[in-house]
Amino acid sequence: MKKGSFLLLLIFGLSMALLSSVPSVKAAGEVSLVSHTGYVDSSGYYYVVGEVENTGDVNVNFVWMTAMFYDSNNSLIGLQDGPAYVKVLLIGRKSPFMIMVRAYGAQIHHYTIVQPINFEVYPEGLPLALEIVQESSYIEPQTGCMHIVGEIRNNGGQTATTVFVYATYYNTTGNVVAVSMDLNPRYIDPGQNATFDIILEADRVPYVASYALTAESDQYAILPEYSSLIRVVLLIGTLALIISFRNKKSLTLINGR
Repeated sequence: MKKGSFLLLLIFGLSMALLSSVPSVKAAGEVSLVSHTGYVDSSGYYYVVGEVENTGDVNVNFVWMTAMFYDSNNSLIGLQDGPAYVKVLLIGRKSPFMIMVRAYGAQIHHYTIVQPINFEVYPEGLPLALEIVQESSYIEPQTGCMHIVGEIRNNGGQTATTVFVYATYYNTTGNVVAVSMDLNPRYIDPGQNATFDIILEADRVPYVASYALTAESDQYAILPEYSSLIRVVLLIGTLALIISFRNKKSLTLINGR
């Protein structure tokens, strides 16, 4: 064997040995709890509302939270599960969630959310095609409910089925105080728009300082311009109305711990 050929074989063998010794790097899934709040509504239901974020290196789906509820003696009185609204959570994206119980609502003193949060790794994710082209909010004078209305567009090449638009509401310090969704799923043909109307009950409106929107269909995720865009709620002109409803209805706000 010629000297040059021997050197090439030696270099190749050393290179392969070095490559085989380097550990393979796998994408790691991780979902983090951003913030959450517990409260009792005027009907006696206890809600845990909050927001989770995909802080890992891979897309995930079927994100699921479990809340553990305690009485004033710190005794466990029940557990309840609840999913993230967004089924496929892309890397860096957030989703609101809600957990609701009634049977022991009056006994609940505090709660905890089980860590780590459950999810499944879903590397394929969803293509980006949904776009919220316009939105605005207002307070309905007759009921005191807050409406977020707008239009969502399908920029994809196929019909978007089961299109939902979700809202996450924050207080002045950025903590989640409520979540809601458009209860009428949309089917949007390629290149077409559809309207949405998200309603927040009057009991929660006084706590809201801003909100963020996100959306999802069976086929598509929302474009990034709206996935984390926060709108400040301007209550000028409706503050008196909000105070009036707040005085009429008492609401217990309990922070999870």
